[in-house]
Amino acid sequence: MTSQIFTLAHFRSKHLTRNIVHKERFFCESSEYDKKNSFNEVLLAGLRATAAFAEDGSIRSRAINLSFHFSDWERRNFDPVFFERLTYDRKTKGYEKAIDLAKLILLRLNPQIKSGKHNVSAIFFDMNQLWEEWLLSLYRSTYRDNDSVCVLGNQRKWFWESLGDGSRVYSEPDIVVKVGAGRIVVLDAKWKIPSDKPHEHDMRQMFAYNLLWGGKDAWLIYPAVGGAKHKEGVFKYEPAGKLGLLPVDIFDAEGALVDFLELPEFLIGTEVG
Repeated sequence: MTSQIFTLAHFRSKHLTRNIVHKERFFCESSEYDKKNSFNEVLLAGLRATAAFAEDGSIRSRAINLSFHFSDWERRNFDPVFFERLTYDRKTKGYEKAIDLAKLILLRLNPQIKSGKHNVSAIFFDMNQLWEEWLLSLYRSTYRDNDSVCVLGNQRKWFWESLGDGSRVYSEPDIVVKVGAGRIVVLDAKWKIPSDKPHEHDMRQMFAYNLLWGGKDAWLIYPAVGGAKHKEGVFKYEPAGKLGLLPVDIFDAEGALVDFLELPEFLIGTEVG
């Protein structure tokens, strides 16, 4: 993409120089706008990398579809020096945020806590959702071949129905564990450091879970901090059973993220077979 602004004197000079013996001609100069420029090449490289490595199928599909618009373009590699030399003007300023993201992907950069000379883009995650999905995946993997323990997610039951339009309100715990012939253990993932006792809102929520699922055990699952131990208490009304706090170690002895996670034996009364 090239664009220049010229004065009338510039055009008069060019006209006299080139057409002094051709008065029937008139010199003109125009800007050229071409989609094949460095900015679009960076974005295409980012799309191709996303299509190759993204785990989410919808994101991968969108990246592939967008890449088809530039399917005849050759592959090009980019290094840090290229991005240092890349400059923006009024017409290319709109590329900047997208180029920053493509740079993170192509150079495999990670945002740093300490200060530096390069601006970085921050990527935020909903840690409550991530913690819930990680626990569910790990517990399912651990008990996949155990006939005595069944780990379920996305289980919901309605507890209120409108007499007018029939609409319902549902309750959905993070994880429901079925043990043996009929014992139910309800787990709710909490990405925070617990206090000495559960929050009142959590107590009411777990009380309702136990009643709806016919369980006697409801546990709030926290990341373990400072050698924390499990705690438990009982609800006043017998059908609701008890509620406990269960800290979970997410790192092994070498500091790596665990890939195997058992529920305590006191909770399920069985071991992985």
